[in-house]
Amino acid sequence: MSKLILICLIFFCNTAYADWIVITGHPKSDNEFSYHSKDIKVHEGKVGLWVRQKTVNEATKSQIEINCEQNTVTLLMVYFFNDRNWEEQGKLNDVPHTAQIPVGSDLAALTTSLCK
Repeated sequence: MSKLILICLIFFCNTAYADWIVITGHPKSDNEFSYHSKDIKVHEGKVGLWVRQKTVNEATKSQIEINCEQNTVTLLMVYFFNDRNWEEQGKLNDVPHTAQIPVGSDLAALTTSLCK
């Protein structure tokens, strides 16, 4: 069901004015996972983009690279925010880290849509 909602969000519900596309959650809720639709770069089986995530405990904005062939994600840069609206930037982590994309995760659903 979540994949169907994701496809709707990406292909049918996307407007030219929306920069951040919500995958799960809601901007006004405690939880949100979204991606920036304006700067997706695809090159040689890899997809680069910005994602942001808000949980009860933190808000982050990350520059990531998805390797479609290996089903991995590399966190290139992660900004941690002191507020939950991505306005007051705190710590920055710019040490790249690569991991497998968890099956059934929001990131896996996004990867399925972007890696065609």
